[in-house]
Amino acid sequence: MKVGDTVEEYDDICEVSTDKLVAKIPSSAAGVITAVNFGDDEVCAVGHALVTIEEADGSETTVEVPVEDVPVVQAHVEKAVTDKVATAPPGN
Repeated sequence: MKVGDTVEEYDDICEVSTDKLVAKIPSSAAGVITAVNFGDDEVCAVGHALVTIEEADGSETTVEVPVEDVPVVQAHVEKAVTDKVATAPPGN
């Protein structure tokens, strides 16, 4: 997707991925993309706007990484930190 593209509600805007999953993020509104805030392979924190869409009535809507994905990502990060601590040599 790029600025100027027209999208319909529920069109896939992009894919986000972690080590555990790949999820397609759908558009929450129909309209024209007016801003793309992240490029390919950039890191986007949960809750930040991926794109801004101008709807037919002139209002703007942002599409964000959904909050419901947070527990999956947090669980992965917490396990990775625990594994590293458990395998660290003594004195480190």
